[in-house]
Amino acid sequence: MVKDSFCKPAEPQTVRTSPDGSTIVTAPPCENVDEWTYNPGYGQFMTTLRFEFGKLVSIKYGDRVK
Repeated sequence: MVKDSFCKPAEPQTVRTSPDGSTIVTAPPCENVDEWTYNPGYGQFMTTLRFEFGKLVSIKYGDRVK
């Protein structure tokens, strides 16, 4: 199994004006994303599970394992 973790930029950004007239752009913290790819065995499909904020959001199947 291979695990990959990265930080996906979160949206939307908030733009506001400070009391002195300067522009302030505030972005929420990035979203933690984990992708787990594993080989379930001969004749099966490589499988990638994607988690965002600790919840499973997608399952992708790749090539069949030979």
